[in-house]
Amino acid sequence: MNRPTMPKYLTTEEVAELLRTSPETVRFWRHVGKGPKSFKLGRRVLYDVDDVEAPPARRHHQAREAMTPAGVAVLIFQPCQPCKDAHNVARRERKAKQRAEGDAA
Repeated sequence: MNRPTMPKYLTTEEVAELLRTSPETVRFWRHVGKGPKSFKLGRRVLYDVDDVEAPPARRHHQAREAMTPAGVAVLIFQPCQPCKDAHNVARRERKAKQRAEGDAA
């Protein structure tokens, strides 16, 4: 009889060892919302091994769960700073183009 395998979860120390950094760095990443996703189980902070092994490009955006006033759970997307900067540059360029077209008319 084959049992389904449980997902493997790693501790902060195991994540640090796997990513070749210190546990303090992993804790700091968690504090500022960077690095692999984590969750608390009691007093322990755990990381899903798939999130830890994901390429950085897949995990550079962060999302968090929040509740609306109506009690509905929603996922709030938080882009990383380079993406925010690129978005702001594109928005400024669009506005400048619109102003230039308005002045030409």
